[in-house]
Amino acid sequence: MSTPIGVVFVFDQEEDAMVFTSMTDAACWMEAVDVEAGEYTAAFTVDGHIITMTGRGEVVVLVRTDQENHADLERRLARHWHLNGLGQTPSTPAEAARLLFDRQNEPRPTVLRRITTWWRKNRIG
Repeated sequence: MSTPIGVVFVFDQEEDAMVFTSMTDAACWMEAVDVEAGEYTAAFTVDGHIITMTGRGEVVVLVRTDQENHADLERRLARHWHLNGLGQTPSTPAEAARLLFDRQNEPRPTVLRRITTWWRKNRIG
């Protein structure tokens, strides 16, 4: 999968990284009350441009600035990788985005499947 051009990384207070295909997708996912409360600590484009985040009423507004901070983006991605035990940090933000998109799109077992798997592993006889 190629990395969409408008990719946006959003980092929260726990240093988790979220990745979105566009600023519009990110803004629609975020809640203005959380933005105003400082839940999100930073946002960047895949090429390292800083994105400002503001909440206006119930609307989140994201604006790409001309300011770049590649080092901060890479540091935050490395921290996210380390905290989540994801192995070697990707060599570029674009690679990190692809890997995060892949993780987000992995099929997850349903509740019934998890219960059935647990039951099969733990049944007696």
